[in-house]
Amino acid sequence: MNFRFIEKNSNQNIMPTVAINLVLVETRILSGDSIQAQVVIDSADPDTIVNELYAEVKGIGRSGWVNIHTDKIYETEKEYMNTVIQLCRTPMSLTTGRHQFGFHATVPENSPSSYESQFGTIRYTIKVTIVANSQQATVAEVFPFLVVTKSYFDDIPSAIMRQIEYKDEGNTNIAKHCRLKNEFVVDFTVCSLPFGTVYLKVIMPRTGYRLGEVGAFTFLQFYLYSISFFRVFQ
Repeated sequence: MNFRFIEKNSNQNIMPTVAINLVLVETRILSGDSIQAQVVIDSADPDTIVNELYAEVKGIGRSGWVNIHTDKIYETEKEYMNTVIQLCRTPMSLTTGRHQFGFHATVPENSPSSYESQFGTIRYTIKVTIVANSQQATVAEVFPFLVVTKSYFDDIPSAIMRQIEYKDEGNTNIAKHCRLKNEFVVDFTVCSLPFGTVYLKVIMPRTGYRLGEVGAFTFLQFYLYSISFFRVFQ
């Protein structure tokens, strides 16, 4: 009987002795604001020596599509943020237990919002890397976070900021009369006799609002109905 020995990659059997976590004050960051973060490291090996410890804050936009006629693939990539923060200037001993390292980074003012779609993404991540004196303690972890672009009312078209009235039309003769009044018409039935119309109008001061703002809306409702009776004689 012949035996064949299969050599495995020694890195697959290595159990890490260090675990990395990241704590963010806010998981959603506005463009132009600062990221406040804490790197939390749990170490199980008292002999670990950290040679390098740094965080990479990146924002990258990628898009790709295929020309269905030529099967040619188009791909583009743009970098919106790339900051490297050193958390360990000189080699240090990482004793057993939990250790924390704080840092902050500013998201550029012109950074676009995070975005996910079939043909493109805009993703922001924080990658924390430890380079130590052993393979078990040399690890890297990536943590995503969301960016929301700030918008200012001065940058919004004036047509969006003006008062707006929502309207619609019904199928009755009364709806033709209400068409000139920008009113919302809904037919209704009572006791199986269609004899009236209810009018609804929704008025908004504007259609653009900032996050957390309370909007004041006006709802107008009134009824119009008429009943006609007739007799049949033989």
